[in-house]
Amino acid sequence: FLTDGEATAGVTSGTRILVNARQALRGIISLFGLAFGDDADYGLLRRLALENRGVARRIYEDSDAALQLTGFYDEIASPLLYDVALSYRDGIDLTRTLFPNYFHGSELVVAGRVAPGATEFHIQTVSHGHNGQLSLENDISANATEAATFGCSLDLGQIGRFVQRLWAYFTIQDLLQARFRSNDTTARRLLIEKATNLSLKYNFVTPVTSLSPIHGPHHSPPPQCHTFPRSACHSPGWLQTSTSHASTCDVTSLDGDPHFVVQLSGSLETLCFTLDGHPGDVLQLVTDPAKGLSVHGHLIGAPARPGSEDRLRTYLDGIVVLVGPPRLRYAITVTLQGVALKGEGALDLPFGHPAWVSHPGLGIRVGLGANVTLQLGTGLEFVVQRHQYGHPSYLQRDHLGFYVVDGSGLSAQAHGLLGKGGLWDSYLCDSPIHLRSDAWGCGPATRQDGGARIPPFLLKLSPIYWGRSWGMG
Repeated sequence: FLTDGEATAGVTSGTRILVNARQALRGIISLFGLAFGDDADYGLLRRLALENRGVARRIYEDSDAALQLTGFYDEIASPLLYDVALSYRDGIDLTRTLFPNYFHGSELVVAGRVAPGATEFHIQTVSHGHNGQLSLENDISANATEAATFGCSLDLGQIGRFVQRLWAYFTIQDLLQARFRSNDTTARRLLIEKATNLSLKYNFVTPVTSLSPIHGPHHSPPPQCHTFPRSACHSPGWLQTSTSHASTCDVTSLDGDPHFVVQLSGSLETLCFTLDGHPGDVLQLVTDPAKGLSVHGHLIGAPARPGSEDRLRTYLDGIVVLVGPPRLRYAITVTLQGVALKGEGALDLPFGHPAWVSHPGLGIRVGLGANVTLQLGTGLEFVVQRHQYGHPSYLQRDHLGFYVVDGSGLSAQAHGLLGKGGLWDSYLCDSPIHLRSDAWGCGPATRQDGGARIPPFLLKLSPIYWGRSWGMG
């Protein structure tokens, strides 16, 4: 099943499509789905696959489609077994034990606990293959694993903790999948509660929890560090920040349906996070009074995705870089059409015509790939990338991406949404310790930072970012 959009002719109701697919496939045929690009209804495709013994994968626009298709084919090309059922006598709190398919090169993992007092553990596997039904049984002493090291050099206590977290991780995935398939509101709420409680207990960042970034390198970790439920963040809040240290981020960016990627100071890890914005907001991206530098971005709106009408979608369509005393006096405006420079005269540099402009302390390069490199002296280099669609769908918008390639020249007074990203220490917290809803007196589309009102915005990975991102879910 392939799609790059949504149903627009014939049967267009997602519920009706699901019913028709179940009736046609009758539970004996597997359906595999591929969703091409950001405009495909991946939620519907995923549910079609889950309800019909298959899997769904998204083919991302920003990556090599051929490579992604090859990987998907390699994943499902060699089916070995189907209707695999694993049974554990005296096993309790088991994760998923029924699997519709088993492919060559894949693995089936079941985690659980042995019932207290059990002396023997009976395992039975029943499945079907090319030659008919396959049945395997085995009995294992309940104490057989006490002296086992499982090929690890760690002590058994650490192995036990790992197995507990493994069980929790797979249980959370099962709960989220069951919630995704359920149509009952009460059942969905209970499944979310169970998944949230497990995520908090075992410190997992999942779709039902959030990561709380806490600013400042000298902050001590807050007590009871966990993830906190998303439900605690439904109302806007204030992320407290400090301006006592300069940013040391590696590559920091804002792109797509606006999106933050920041390199954590003193760490090899990369933090991706999301804040909501509104069309027409002006973002204060970087401000450094000591350098006479300020960078602002303007947001435009885009149609909401079907099923997420309450979620605003915004993109950058303009970047303004102001360089003033004590250094230079320039205003650089980057739009979807090109670059405009004002200072010692005025100059327009349209996209599509490579150019290089050099002034003392300022360099502007317009590249072939519709990108602009701004060099503002030692340790200050920004890149603005234009993303343009040849045949955009109604969900797509041409937009700009902004990247701090080198921010080492920022002073200790630097702030803004990107100006101090590299100073964030991150902890998993069970409550939004540094979030305050009373700081939002200026409206839902702004954030307060050091007395300034700054609009927040959304997140999406960008093609120009070469670092690593991390997460669990």
